[in-house]
Amino acid sequence: RWNRPDSPGVIVGVARQGEILHAKGYGQAQLEYGIPLTAETVSESGSVAKQFTAAAVALLSVRGQLGLDDPIRRHLPELPQAIAGAITLRMLLNHTSGLRDIHGLFELLGRPSYSSKHDNAEVLRVMSRQQRLNFPAGTEYLYCNASYILATLVVERVSGRSFPDFCQRELFAPRGLYHTRWRDDFPTVVPGRAAAYAPVRSGGYRADLPYSNLIGNGGLLTTVGDLLRWTASFDRASGEWAEVGRQLETRSRRSEERRVGEECRSR
Repeated sequence: RWNRPDSPGVIVGVARQGEILHAKGYGQAQLEYGIPLTAETVSESGSVAKQFTAAAVALLSVRGQLGLDDPIRRHLPELPQAIAGAITLRMLLNHTSGLRDIHGLFELLGRPSYSSKHDNAEVLRVMSRQQRLNFPAGTEYLYCNASYILATLVVERVSGRSFPDFCQRELFAPRGLYHTRWRDDFPTVVPGRAAAYAPVRSGGYRADLPYSNLIGNGGLLTTVGDLLRWTASFDRASGEWAEVGRQLETRSRRSEERRVGEECRSR
């Protein structure tokens, strides 16, 4: 149903054992100009971007430059001890930090995420003013975009490089992702990029382009071929990247205190 000249569409890629079997676009990349989607079209990845942020943190961990169980205040001392003292980097990555999500906080500030300009530095300022968590760190799971944005700032401080530069040099280029970049300046023209659209009740579509410089939780521009190459690169990884892959695939557990409490209640 998306493979039409008057509709935005999708791009589909299928690979087996590292070989791309199918890569094709369906529908339009630019409705205004009738430009179709192709396998080479650059698109927003949405929250698929989070795995790249996690990989950047894991790579620094493998290199001994940080530890996944480091307290986040070791790297982001702006966060108040009262709420962040027990939060670790691992909790940021597995959504068990208890931190409130930044999109809800921006709504409360009267500056919604998708219609107001924000950047990662502002997220740190907002999070540094929080006085409570949603739950004690490590005891529950709750999806949190703020955690991944804070993780990008940790990467910058530990590596001494901007997050986009670190990822370009250490993740994208070495893994053959030559069409992948962070959208850290949303007005920048990106050749071959698909527009974004949202349906309207009266019929048709309206432009729904990003209006934000938030990256790490999302904000990744890439192609289906790059995503397939990224996945395949872990299947044949060796050395430090094999360990990065192992860390990314290691299951986490909630804190012992929470599990013991649940067991007692169940009895």
